[in-house]
Amino acid sequence: MSEKNSSCISEISTQKLIEDGLSPSDYKENYSETSRSDYKCSKCSSSFSNKQTLDIHQKTSLKCGGAGDSSSTSSSVDLSKICQHCNKTFSSKQMRLYHETKCVDKIVSVYLQHINSLNDEIKRLKLQIEEKKI
Repeated sequence: MSEKNSSCISEISTQKLIEDGLSPSDYKENYSETSRSDYKCSKCSSSFSNKQTLDIHQKTSLKCGGAGDSSSTSSSVDLSKICQHCNKTFSSKQMRLYHETKCVDKIVSVYLQHINSLNDEIKRLKLQIEEKKI
């Protein structure tokens, strides 16, 4: 990595610390990497290598009550967080949108629609050929 890129990344990291209200020593205390199992989620017992990853997990994980605390009632599921193709539920609309770019059910569906339209076109052309023969 060039020195210019390195200093740019350092400036961005420093700016992020300032925006979060953390000093570099606070960051080291709260988010420095330690052994893999030092940070465990109290709700699902998942292990994380640093506190920042655990914090993100707890804020966004559906099974741990994050992302709007879905633990209240399951009937109030936000439809914008459910994939229309495979019915998986996501912690946010953005995660659903990202998933849908790679959703296997969606890809299969698109290909099947295309195959069906090609089959219809073949049938139509066969009929036209038969009509011209007569």
